Amino acid sequence: MMEQLMSVEQSGSVHQLVLVRWGLLKPLDKKVMARRPPYITINLLNKITRMNKEGVKETIQVYQRASTIIPAMIGHTIALHNGRDFVPVTIMEGMVGFKLADFVPTHTFKGHPKSMKVTKYRSGR
Repeated sequence: MMEQLMSVEQSGSVHQLVLVRWGLLKPLDKKVMARRPPYITINLLNKITRMNKEGVKETIQVYQRASTIIPAMIGHTIALHNGRDFVPVTIMEGMVGFKLADFVPTHTFKGHPKSMKVTKYRSGR
């Protein structure tokens, strides 16, 4: 660590010194691929954080199905729009990391159509 600080101090960048001291700047041999943060809409995130601070658990109606479920959502009931109406989903621990859309299907499968018996027209013999 001291060698890194010395090399950074010699280069003269104060910003790099702060990054090294807090462990944000790592040597190339110890670098790990950065992971993207989960996508969650700002409106939903604001509602969840406000409800967690107040200790209130209300049903939230959501049209955006692309948001990722985060640990702050556990225990909340979110009503997702499936194209026709809102379907309530209670968030459990095992759902963290999945998308909201994974738990409410938009299409209902009504079975395969029955094949019609086709009769061929026979003209005289």
